[in-house]
Amino acid sequence: QKGELLGTGGYSVVHLGMDISTGKLIAIKQLTSTASTNSNVEREVELLVELTHPRIVHYLGLERTPTHLSILLEYVPGGSVASLLQKFGRFHESVIRAYTG
Repeated sequence: QKGELLGTGGYSVVHLGMDISTGKLIAIKQLTSTASTNSNVEREVELLVELTHPRIVHYLGLERTPTHLSILLEYVPGGSVASLLQKFGRFHESVIRAYTG
């Protein structure tokens, strides 16, 4: 189930979502479905499936409709490091260690 808008990019929008079977919050990256978009999404999904690291969001699945593709991802509250830098300015060394440790 799709909820509030979390952000937008050049080709996609990201919404907060909920897995209605578990109640777990997820991120839903939604793109308009075109031939070139489908090709790029396939490559992105292949990469996400291979990546397993505590600092990288986990891929949960892909949903297709005739008009849209939705990549289902682990939801990480707080946003990206870049957005936090914009909001709060430079980090102290201890905060950097928390994000990179």
